[in-house]
Amino acid sequence: MRRLLLVLLLVLSFPAAAWAVPPAVSVPPPPPSEKRPVKDFIHGVEVIDDYRWLEGDNSNPDQMGKMNEEVSSWTDAQNERTRAVLDNLPGRRALEDRLRDLMEIGSVSAPAMRGNRYFYTRREGNQNQPRIFVREGYNGEPRLLLDPVAVDPSGLTALGGLAPSRDGKFLGFGLHRAGDENTTIYVMNVDSGVWLTDQIDGKASFIEWMPDNSGFFYRRLADVKNPYSAQIKFHVLGTHPGQDKLLFRQYTRKENEQLATTWGPGATVSRDGRWMVITYWTSTSSNDLWVIDLDQWRKDGTFHKQEIKVGA
Repeated sequence: MRRLLLVLLLVLSFPAAAWAVPPAVSVPPPPPSEKRPVKDFIHGVEVIDDYRWLEGDNSNPDQMGKMNEEVSSWTDAQNERTRAVLDNLPGRRALEDRLRDLMEIGSVSAPAMRGNRYFYTRREGNQNQPRIFVREGYNGEPRLLLDPVAVDPSGLTALGGLAPSRDGKFLGFGLHRAGDENTTIYVMNVDSGVWLTDQIDGKASFIEWMPDNSGFFYRRLADVKNPYSAQIKFHVLGTHPGQDKLLFRQYTRKENEQLATTWGPGATVSRDGRWMVITYWTSTSSNDLWVIDLDQWRKDGTFHKQEIKVGA
């Protein structure tokens, strides 16, 4: 409601001249959309699709819906007519100019304070992606650590989270491309800005660093095509992720039909690295809960879950 009132106030604040009817423009007619009926029988019912051809080329089962010249031309014609109508609406340009000023206000995230360093993201209004900065002390000079556009000039690579180590010497961060959210974790030496060789894919996300920077816990999907394959793992810095220890994973359908398709497991680690709390979503409003003694796990590899609340 507030947003609607804001838009109305903006509209009413424009001078009458802004809403003057522009000279008549030539609007192309709607492009023809030929009917080419395709019949399917679904559960014994005949279903006719007159516009299956607009899905693209379906002649190759391995590339269903591939864009072809015919569909591309039809889409261009539709867009041309749409723009001819919308771009000439009375007052559109004045409203667009005012909204652009408001929408291009920049943003700065809350800082993550590690050691004497402050890590945060910043995006100017005309930038597609936020960038990561660090300050030495709260009033230090901002230093750019990561610009996704410098990594990928196409602008299609986006930041998928950041996690500084406890002392601020290392920065874990995620990147994903073209909106797929299949984040890959990378690690940077903050002093030098050099990326380490560590690289973990699989829609991965950080949980916590160990206090001594020996490694970090993270969550990933065993199969990015299966959203119900989450794992909690530990990565030793400088090693191959294939060696990472699996600590907990999502239930399979065979193990628990109901809990195999929830959001699955998550974890947090105490600041001193002594305790881990494992959660497991059982519904949209509840979860199971365990605590693990990580000192015991590091000593003999025993990952014993002490129940706090399960099934209640």
